[in-house]
Amino acid sequence: MSVPQATLTIEDERERFYAALGKAITQWQHVEAAVGRIFSNAISITEHEATNHAFYAIISFDTKLYMTDCAVCASSIAKSKLD
Repeated sequence: MSVPQATLTIEDERERFYAALGKAITQWQHVEAAVGRIFSNAISITEHEATNHAFYAIISFDTKLYMTDCAVCASSIAKSKLD
């Protein structure tokens, strides 16, 4: 069995790859920003700049998710005590 001939040049393939990579990074930015807003709202501080600095100082996304989960859980526990 023979390997089919490539239909794209290396340059076309590289261009498509970097276009897809750029789109993925852009979309990921939306995901991270949404998690940041959830964290900021869970902290319940009116000055969101401080929570943004804290959130974006963390490099690992797993740590950002853990931190956000802790903030949301603590917020819901505090709200249930008020009810």
